[in-house]
Amino acid sequence: MQSKPWRGWLVLQPWRHIEAFHELTPEELAGFASASTRMDEAVRVVVRPEKVYVCLFAEAADCQRLPFHIIPRYVETPAQGLDIFQLKPDAKPTASEAEVIEIVRELREFLVAEAC
Repeated sequence: MQSKPWRGWLVLQPWRHIEAFHELTPEELAGFASASTRMDEAVRVVVRPEKVYVCLFAEAADCQRLPFHIIPRYVETPAQGLDIFQLKPDAKPTASEAEVIEIVRELREFLVAEAC
């Protein structure tokens, strides 16, 4: 049985295949800074977490691209910082498929409105 996704957790990746942070060009780095800042704000508005972590984990066996994770931590989350990765499945702030679809819709609306 596949576990439900963490409510509001997003992953940003560069358009081109790179596997290390130092491979980003200055233009890509500026674009990622802008994109991650916008997504941080969007997550704060849409899912209203207490804290948002922006992390880079570049060692997943199933994902060799450079992934930046935007992870919301909620008031009710029983851990902080790196301890969130030790949470048991029933303690994680998960979302149903319908909730994920709604969060994505709201994030898209926020980002489109902010771009205008």
